[in-house]
Amino acid sequence: MLRGNFFQLLFENIDYFTKKLSDCGFTYTSSMQKKKFKRFASAQKIYGSMKTEFHTLGTFEFPADAVVIKGKLEAEGIPVFLRDEATINSDPLISAALGGVKLQVYSTDKERAKEIFDEVRNYATDYFGNPVVCPNCKATKSEIYYSRSNIFYKLFPFFEPRKYQCMQCNFITRPVQ
Repeated sequence: MLRGNFFQLLFENIDYFTKKLSDCGFTYTSSMQKKKFKRFASAQKIYGSMKTEFHTLGTFEFPADAVVIKGKLEAEGIPVFLRDEATINSDPLISAALGGVKLQVYSTDKERAKEIFDEVRNYATDYFGNPVVCPNCKATKSEIYYSRSNIFYKLFPFFEPRKYQCMQCNFITRPVQ
């Protein structure tokens, strides 16, 4: 959007800019102005159609986990962005406060990226390494879930008991002790 606004501003004030250029000693003919205008118009078309909306595929506590998935998606030709990666790399203790590293793709690539991500993602396992089974639908695709429901758990997230959320029915359960 910023680029589109820049070009719109330039088009609306083209006479002002050409006058400023001529005041500086630069000769600017009308044929040059038309040529520049065509270049700016084509640039506006390119930048105006850029993909700008993102979809978060997943969040990771550690940046290294996100980088592995990023490599797989980029190998398949899908551009990937890791939000908050540098911040968490510089101070890993704030990962829980920021919500982890977010793996983001363009909204247009969302479905294809989700298929690839589901093929390679690791689902939650119990203390013995067995997949966590949802008591509601018996699926084995669950992820760790933290609700951060009160101020204590927001300030001290490492004290919150671990829970699991089923990826099929969204049922939230506690681990079996």
